[in-house]
Amino acid sequence: MYILRHQNYLYRAGVLKVQHPEFEYFQGSVYANFGLSCVDCHMPRIQDAQGNEFTQHWLTIPLSYPLEMSDKTKGAIGDVSLRHAAVAAGLGQLGRNNLVIHPRLGSRVVFTGLITDLEFTSDPKAEGICTNCNLCVENCPGQALEDEGKTHLMRCIKNSQPYGISAVIRFWTQLLDSPPEEQKKMLANEHFWKLFQASFIGFQYFCFNCLKSCFAEKKR
Repeated sequence: MYILRHQNYLYRAGVLKVQHPEFEYFQGSVYANFGLSCVDCHMPRIQDAQGNEFTQHWLTIPLSYPLEMSDKTKGAIGDVSLRHAAVAAGLGQLGRNNLVIHPRLGSRVVFTGLITDLEFTSDPKAEGICTNCNLCVENCPGQALEDEGKTHLMRCIKNSQPYGISAVIRFWTQLLDSPPEEQKKMLANEHFWKLFQASFIGFQYFCFNCLKSCFAEKKR
């Protein structure tokens, strides 16, 4: 269950608070890693006015994991683009930062979804939210947003994930090419421990400039 009840103290944007007592324990669990969510267990059977019964014949789309990790996807392409699904549903507009901009919450939103064969009517198309101020482009340290409509993936990842796969490859390549004494120093270094932590926590982002630079919802 989600309710909009709080404001970010700095940006005054609405914050969605999770109202579920077991939420903290669920995140990172074996159930979450398989793409399950609360509704998988708690969604009841329902009937419409014509007496048609609907049950759990749908598939949840996980927020992040699992996804294909390969050289082709770079671990950054999911089975379904929730950004484009959100735009198609009228929840926002793709901004210059290539993120969905919600008319009230701006870019600071996260989406998940269900794949179903039920028919739904989308909200009207959201337009005119992004002001094309280019602040996101100017404040991107990796220059990943230079081409409109495209995010240069590796430029972004190298800056936003300093303990990602590129850093792992560099570390182990350097370790194998180093003498024993240098290897001991590398394994005792804080950088190695952060790489180790990231290996089981998952993706860790350290750059959010494309989010922080966007104030489109404030300019409307």
